[in-house]
Amino acid sequence: AAVIGRAFWAGAVRELLGGTEPDFRLLEQRDFVRRRPGSSLEAEREFVFKHALTREVAYRTLTTRERALLHADFATWLERRGAGRDEDAPLLAHHYAEAVWPDTADLVWGDEPSRYEELRASAVQWLRRAAELAAGRFEIDDALALLDRALELEPEAQGKVGILRETGEAHKLRYDPQGFRAALEEALALGPDRADAAEIYAQL
Repeated sequence: AAVIGRAFWAGAVRELLGGTEPDFRLLEQRDFVRRRPGSSLEAEREFVFKHALTREVAYRTLTTRERALLHADFATWLERRGAGRDEDAPLLAHHYAEAVWPDTADLVWGDEPSRYEELRASAVQWLRRAAELAAGRFEIDDALALLDRALELEPEAQGKVGILRETGEAHKLRYDPQGFRAALEEALALGPDRADAAEIYAQL
């Protein structure tokens, strides 16, 4: 539950426990969590940690590897449960990215390179989608932070070019010509194909 976040769903916790039924009533009686009257996921009981510190302490008891595996499993569950809806984009971006963070990738996924690549691709996809939605709401700082994370996780030069072009567009939305220029010049330095390069030069 702590991996999922301050708010969590009963079905998700069961999934992460491999089908085991946790005693949510006991957690409520001990005043660790509270059940919400409604839920942001249809037909799912939603709970919230009463105190953020409780959730933080529980999260820190897990090893780095356990956290990454649980982040991956929750993101997979949420994408399947919500059918990849835009409302879940920020959560999916966060959990997929936490599952494949470069500093811990070898430790967690060294024996499963194909699984790592699959999760990494999902992380980049959802980070870019969440950034696009944030920019559409004019939450430009959030959009740029998401694109920065996507850039760190994208291994291919052509993919990085696309992310940097999106970064340039986000800077343009807040009338930041220096940020716009820096992003597009960085994209050019990666050697994009001729069509992309022509468009970038035209924008500059």
